[in-house]
Amino acid sequence: MTIFTDFASQWFWLIVATYYTITINDTFTHRVCSHRMFRVDPRRWWYKILTFLSSADLGHGQVRTIAIGHRAHHLYAEQGRADPIYMREFWFGAACALPLRGWIRHPKIPNFTMFLQISYENNRNIIDDPWTQFCERYTAVMALTYMTVLYFVAPWFLFKVVLPGRVILVLAMVCAGISRLKNVPLSYRNTDTPDQSSNNLLLHYLFLGIFGGLLQNNHHSHPDS
Repeated sequence: MTIFTDFASQWFWLIVATYYTITINDTFTHRVCSHRMFRVDPRRWWYKILTFLSSADLGHGQVRTIAIGHRAHHLYAEQGRADPIYMREFWFGAACALPLRGWIRHPKIPNFTMFLQISYENNRNIIDDPWTQFCERYTAVMALTYMTVLYFVAPWFLFKVVLPGRVILVLAMVCAGISRLKNVPLSYRNTDTPDQSSNNLLLHYLFLGIFGGLLQNNHHSHPDS
């Protein structure tokens, strides 16, 4: 990629790629559709476009899936293998970028039926939306088609924005995992949440303060903020 071979003149593409992945994955898919940072209307054109891009990007995963399941991570967070949502979401969703369906249906999640009911009540408009269901069902096809079209029509966008954005997202999630470890410099907790989440200023500022998940303890104590 010319971003790295000619960094002196191409560095700004990393900023574009960062904001691209933040807009689609962290802000829209994670904060809005899962945590309801604000209410959305699935009938809006911008919602349909961002839902397609979220599916095609293979970042946090399908919008409908994360709307159903991500909050389980907040119930059983930072507990290693006792935190099945985080483990499966990270390794199968973000790190490997595999559009696997059904990962939410993990048998080790306590009170799973009650959890699904609460998720449905909170995000009914997203979960029942036909376009969101369509994007979930055909994520792999959308991703392959999207990247193939970009390769032939706009390869500069694919190699300077989309793919670097995916790498940046994975690095941010790896750093979020590192920030949870004990004895990491500049880590601290603001709130006594029922998990082991922590904030890390070093990693937070390394990503210019734009990945809120690196202040994980803040996020777990006020997930809708």
